[in-house]
Amino acid sequence: MPDRINRHLHTHRFTSSLIVAFADWLARAITYSFIHQVTEALIRSFPLSPKRPSA
Repeated sequence: MPDRINRHLHTHRFTSSLIVAFADWLARAITYSFIHQVTEALIRSFPLSPKRPSA
C-alpha cells in the first residue's frame, strides 16, 4: 500500500513540474515575442535606421 501511494505522489510531482516547466516556457515565449514585436515596430518607426534603409 505505501508503495502505491509513493508512486502516486511521484507521478503527481512529475506532472506538477511538467506544468511549471510548460508555464515557464510559455511565459518566456510570450515575453520574447512581445519584445521582438516592439523591436520591429521601433525599427520600422525609424526609417533612417542603418539596419533598414527605406527603399
